[in-house]
Amino acid sequence: MTAVTVRKVNLRSIALPAEHGGWGFLIEPMLLGLLVAPTWQAAVLCISMFGFFLVHQPLKLAAKDHQKGRRIERTIYAERFAIGYALVGILALLIVAINSDPVFLIPYVVAVPMVAVQLYYDARNQSRAVVSEIAGGIALGSTATAIAIIGGLEMVPAFILWVLLAARVIPAIIYVRARLCLEKGKEWEALPVWLSHAIAAVVILALLATRLTTWWAVLAIGILTFRALKGISKYRKPVKPSQVGISEMALGFLTAVLYALA
Repeated sequence: MTAVTVRKVNLRSIALPAEHGGWGFLIEPMLLGLLVAPTWQAAVLCISMFGFFLVHQPLKLAAKDHQKGRRIERTIYAERFAIGYALVGILALLIVAINSDPVFLIPYVVAVPMVAVQLYYDARNQSRAVVSEIAGGIALGSTATAIAIIGGLEMVPAFILWVLLAARVIPAIIYVRARLCLEKGKEWEALPVWLSHAIAAVVILALLATRLTTWWAVLAIGILTFRALKGISKYRKPVKPSQVGISEMALGFLTAVLYALA
């Protein structure tokens, strides 16, 4: 008898991204947009964005296998998942486009360079680079603006939603990277965390001064700043990386609600 070792393919790791941050940055703009301007077209657009977001993981795995000149079982499943997700995204987007003014696509056109940056880093197997993560996180915020436009908001207030989300995303990514390094005993720097939150606060205060937002947005950035300052201080409690991700998701959803009130 010959012993044969069978390696099972982990479909979950192929079909779904593991990072909590990615899910949070995907859902926050949807939640914000639906709270500000709820429509059935917006709900279908969210389905489309879920499809396009999920394409990233299997497509990345399939591309890596092809770069290495191999087509194994994992590659086949990755290709199938990527095609399936892409079809969902395209069909849902077509439904929205047929039933809405195509002007809602403008935010996605604006987001193309940021998506290109992320794909560039993916191709170099550097998807965890800070530039890649920030570009991808900002690009996902375009959905809130698209939903707002579909719901009838004018361009300026619709794009303000995207600016508010960027003021949340950039400091959050920098903070989480520093916090994870701190928890793992690796080298990290506090200055980027402080500076990114300070800049975000200045941006939101400027919007407040020009009456493009309200104090609810200031409250949101205040909560996020307090979380960051405590999280990298001696008063923090050691936590697991997964706990950091989950708490950031919860804070992100709270921020979306406060931004909607703003």
